[in-house]
Formats: sequence, C-alpha cells, structure tokens
Amino acid sequence: MSAPVPAVDAPLVHDWKAAIAEAPVWDERGQVFWCLDNVSGEIIALESDWSVRWTIRRGRPTAAALPRRSGGLLLAEGCAFTLFDADGGERPLTTIDADPSSVRINEAACDPQGRVWAGTVDAALSLGGGALYRLDGDGRCARVLEGLTIGNGMGWSPDGAIFYLVDSPTGRVDAFDFDGAAGTLANRRTVLNFAVGEGWADGLCVDAEGCLWVAIPLTSEVRRYSPGGALLLRVRVAAPFVTSCAFGGADHATLLITTGAVALPRQMVAAIGFDPDAAEGTATAPGAGGLFALRPGATGLAEPACGF
Repeated sequence: MSAPVPAVDAPLVHDWKAAIAEAPVWDERGQVFWCLDNVSGEIIALESDWSVRWTIRRGRPTAAALPRRSGGLLLAEGCAFTLFDADGGERPLTTIDADPSSVRINEAACDPQGRVWAGTVDAALSLGGGALYRLDGDGRCARVLEGLTIGNGMGWSPDGAIFYLVDSPTGRVDAFDFDGAAGTLANRRTVLNFAVGEGWADGLCVDAEGCLWVAIPLTSEVRRYSPGGALLLRVRVAAPFVTSCAFGGADHATLLITTGAVALPRQMVAAIGFDPDAAEGTATAPGAGGLFALRPGATGLAEPACGF
C-alpha cells in the first residue's frame, strides 16, 4: 500500500474578494507580488506583510500584468498588449491575430529570455478555438500552436529546456522541448493527465527542483508533482475555486495562491466530473476570491522580467 500524500494548509493572507484573482507573479525589481482580478481588471502589488503597496484599476478584463525590465508592467487585455509605465503612462504595443469580439488572451507568462507567451480562449469555449502566441522583444507576435481550448498555466524547467502548458478542458499538462535561443517548441508530450472527477489544471508554477505546482479548481488545492508526474504534496485552502500560484519573496520560498469568487457554469462543473451543485459554493465559500500563502519548504525560481 502506498503512503498517503502529505497535506498542508495555507492560511488566508488577503481577503480580497476578487471575482477571479489570477496571474500572480513576483517582481524581483520591486520586491512585491503582483496579481489581478481577471474580471474587474483591478491589479494590486502586495508587500511581504500582505499590505497593498499599489493598486491599478483598469476597469476591464485583464489576463496578465508582467513586470518589465525597464520598469512598469506589460498588460495583456483582450487581444492586446499594452506597456504600462511606472508613472502611470501607457502605450499600445501590439495585438494578436484574432477576432477581439470573440477571442481573448487568457494567460501570459515570460520566458527566461524575456519573451512573452500567451494562451487564448474564445467566448464559446469551443474545442480548439484557442492558440498559443509568442511575443518577441521587437514587438512582433507569432502564433506558435493551434488547437487549444483554454490556453492556461505556463512555466519553464529550472534549466529552461522544458516548457509546460495547460489546456484546461483536456485535463492535461503537456511538456515541450524548448529552444531558448530560437523560441521554438518541439516534442510535445503529456506529463499530467487528470481523469474525469479528478479536476483539471488551471495556473501553475515550477520550483527550483523542477517540480510542478498546479492549481486545481473546485478541489481547494494546489498540488505539487514531480517532473515525472508523481503527486508529492497537497496544499489546501479554504476557497474551492483555486486559480493559480507563484513563488516569491526575497528568498523565493513563499507560495502565493489565488482563488475566485464566481459561480462556475454548471455545465463546465459537470463536464469535469463534479457535482453541478458545487458550482454555487465557489462564490460563497469563506475566503473565496482571496489570496492564500505559505512557506511549503520548497524554493521557487527567480521570475524573469519581460524585455520591453
């Protein structure tokens, strides 16, 4: 009989009540965690004591707020990327080649070389309606991968040689060989495959040992997996709709976990093997839409800033 998987609890550190708190990222330059409400577009920067240093209110759905090497943020909103300066000024950078009336960027992350990768979703959640894009330092944007449904969590192995990607409705986390110099992907394979009833992956991050920390909506958990797919640890939070996670802090040893406070569509909940009545509880659970954190004994990777 196999040994039970260890489990730890992460306390609520900021009772934000965001509709969908998402996209946590550690800012090495500013020494703050950035995260956002995907629905309202409110972006906050959190100090180490979990007080809010800055708040930016965009007033529209926002998928990512990524620290830039030159200061400020790169924002992903709709189908567009915007350079948001430290003094509050902003400039449009580029758009992806998709119809903004039906497609939006859902997730974005920065690779070790400073490029930005973005996964999309269409409004109907149609199978294969999303794609993966690469935004290069010169502002050019290329479509790299077709056929995603919800392009979601992304991360890189400690040596930068493996790229991980979530396409949530498939129940998979896939890995690719990553050529950092060329910014290309090859040799796609599945490293995690969730069966119906086990949930699906949302956001993820990678630690210094190469293990994957994966947010699993409706389970109140972030789970740590080995690079080979073995479940190593469960991190439990009070809110069921867990959306993403990121390591940060001066020593990169604090794991921040984001959650949502909206009622998920009953059809979506049923499709992944959960009781559709559980959809209502995602909005009313204690701590829903809040931020949770702990020091789980692992160390994260230094977050690269995007090269804009």
